[in-house]
Amino acid sequence: MIPDFDPNTGFLPPSIHDATWEEFEERFGTTLQRKDLIKGLLRAVRDLRSCGCRTIYVDGGFTTKKTAPPKDIDVCWDSAGVDLIQLNYEYPIFLEFSEGNKRQKDKYSCEFFRADWEEKSLAKPFLEYFQQYNGTPKGIIKISIINL
Repeated sequence: MIPDFDPNTGFLPPSIHDATWEEFEERFGTTLQRKDLIKGLLRAVRDLRSCGCRTIYVDGGFTTKKTAPPKDIDVCWDSAGVDLIQLNYEYPIFLEFSEGNKRQKDKYSCEFFRADWEEKSLAKPFLEYFQQYNGTPKGIIKISIINL
């Protein structure tokens, strides 16, 4: 179950919160724009899953109480079990980060980062980086994508 937002920060409480795809859609697909972003994420998730990915983590303004409409969804993906050769051949877009991830956003309306890769400015893996904002701890959503 996805907890309520922290009333002081607008973030999810610090932790990795497990959610089903259905729970995620119900909680965050509250407007047509958000539903469209989720459709893009679902397309991407199916591509990642076809290469062996089993888990994604969702972050960013999409998973906050922020009132401004989100422009994209920030995602990191667990590389355990992923056939990286297949991924690089069939979907190199998941490993490309040029122009602020423009191609990823154009295709899926999302930005993707491998969870164990290092975010350069803080020298932390993206999975850790996703769990803070300007030094404030916050929660993220973990979704198993095996059955999508």
